[in-house]
Amino acid sequence: MKKKIIAYMIAGGLAALTLAGCSAAKDHSGPVNARIESETADISDVIDAMDETEVTLETQPEPDIEVAETLPETDTTENVPDAETTENTQSTEAAETENTSESTQTPAIPNRPNATEGTGDIKELEVGDVAPDFTVSLTNGETFTLSDHDDKVVLINFWATWCPPCVGELPDLGRLSEDITDGFELVCVNCLEDNAVVDDFVSYYGYDFNIAYDYSGAVSSYYPTQYVPYTVIVKNGYVYEIFVGAPRDPYSAYKSAVEEAMANQ
Repeated sequence: MKKKIIAYMIAGGLAALTLAGCSAAKDHSGPVNARIESETADISDVIDAMDETEVTLETQPEPDIEVAETLPETDTTENVPDAETTENTQSTEAAETENTSESTQTPAIPNRPNATEGTGDIKELEVGDVAPDFTVSLTNGETFTLSDHDDKVVLINFWATWCPPCVGELPDLGRLSEDITDGFELVCVNCLEDNAVVDDFVSYYGYDFNIAYDYSGAVSSYYPTQYVPYTVIVKNGYVYEIFVGAPRDPYSAYKSAVEEAMANQ
């Protein structure tokens, strides 16, 4: 796996915006392995405000020929399989099909952190780390579980409606989900906003790709960052690449990273 982190942030520029609780990551002693060359929104200032907020948490016809001589009669009973033989053969074929199907599935990752269940360690993610599993509800009424897509490349985007860079790159993400349909999944996880706010936003813009709620911050806390948008590309259940902030050309940057991940099998 090619390890690298591309982090994009515009140095200075964008006024610090705040998101209560999306900055689940506390100060880390180690450096952040990310190049920052893009716009971001600072979300580290209002964690205390959340203390007062109530949190709720896919047979061929016979040839027409004349026989000159009468053929000898053939005892066909010897070659007709009995019911038991037929049943055993079908059972064997079914077992072989099941085994083949199981062998093509990506094996489960042991001791994988699960944001929905609140299990496993929370840490600032780096390339090569196990991507914490989670299950989220989508605005279209369906659910999305990350581990169900471990055989694909998954782009997870954390965003908020109040974040201009986040809002600005959503159309590019939607376009990406339309252009890459085989072996790829997209899920945009909203950070800590009320479901009704997300629904109104999605309805207004008419987005029909995977947009998820995370009002409780359960998922966001397992993908800690001080800035949004925050994008993690996952391959086979492991972090392949990380983007902090919105790239200057979101569509090209994300498409290139996804295609690279898909090519490096």
